[in-house]
Amino acid sequence: MRVVSIITLFIGSLLGSVVLTAKAADTPSAVLKLEISPPVLELLTEPGRSISADVKVTNSGSATEALRVDLQKFSAQGEDGRPVFEDRASEDDYFDWVNFSVKEFTLLPNEQKTVTVTVSPPATAQFGYYLAVTFLRDTAESTLAESGATVTGGAATLILLNVQTPNAERSLDLLEFSSPRTVYEYLPATFTVRVKNTGNIHLAPRGAVFVRDSRGRTLSSVPLNPAQGNVLPGTNRAFLARWIDGFPLMENKQEGDQPITNAKGEPQQKLRWDLSRVANFRFGKYTARAVVVYNNGQRDVPLESFLSFWVIPWKALLVLGAIVLFVLLGLKSILWPLARLLRRKPLRSRPE
Repeated sequence: MRVVSIITLFIGSLLGSVVLTAKAADTPSAVLKLEISPPVLELLTEPGRSISADVKVTNSGSATEALRVDLQKFSAQGEDGRPVFEDRASEDDYFDWVNFSVKEFTLLPNEQKTVTVTVSPPATAQFGYYLAVTFLRDTAESTLAESGATVTGGAATLILLNVQTPNAERSLDLLEFSSPRTVYEYLPATFTVRVKNTGNIHLAPRGAVFVRDSRGRTLSSVPLNPAQGNVLPGTNRAFLARWIDGFPLMENKQEGDQPITNAKGEPQQKLRWDLSRVANFRFGKYTARAVVVYNNGQRDVPLESFLSFWVIPWKALLVLGAIVLFVLLGLKSILWPLARLLRRKPLRSRPE
């Protein structure tokens, strides 16, 4: 089976249009630019019941494009939800359930076309099916590929089809809640929540990381999976959360919109001293509580985990300590001679 990867596209992590651009190897001007909306279709139906949805394709390039509509399947690669596209295998009869209102069409620059996708699952269908509607140049060499002599590129809309049956199982396990450090000098503090879909239907968990100080006061809540990314059955997914509500705040250096990196390719960082946030100076021990919620088909099920970490801005404390010491020494150098002088000065006797 030929496995095909496309440009990083996170499942459910985009809410607007997706633009995928690729270039022919030996024709630099032949650029295919397509805008696809929506990037993800979540379809819910029952066995034997057809369902349709529209996909809008816009040619945002400067040349007329002849396009064809194709169908592939996908699976999740890695824990970031990146899809891997695959051609149809001999046992993939569910490809026959899908029909398009048009298979080939031409788009002028800035022209938009609506393609209706109809899925007709049979009475024996059940659970989840994961497909991709691809839009490619209508040429023999067109392909969605990362490498090769010719890459003309294309775009895709992901289809997450849920064929509801009584034996559907929606289940999620919270595998890990972690932070790369136990001691931070400055915020942000980064948290990773790893989950596993142990059911047979894709899930889009939601939740937050709540941060409390040593007195138990809740200081902040950081959303988890705000883009509503899905976790496919049998796969793991890692969601990141960053607590940035601090003073000062460590951030990456940028030149324009591009990060500045060092010789190792790592982003260079700097401290941002926003005096309007001085009340958010962080020091001491903190507790983070991760709450992940998913729906099992009947109710919301919460999953929880805790961890502790410290924020110790030791450099700032050293500087502050040095300043305080300098001030105390200065005061001592002024007050000590004055005190000695006062002790030596004779007291006037009272008149009798």
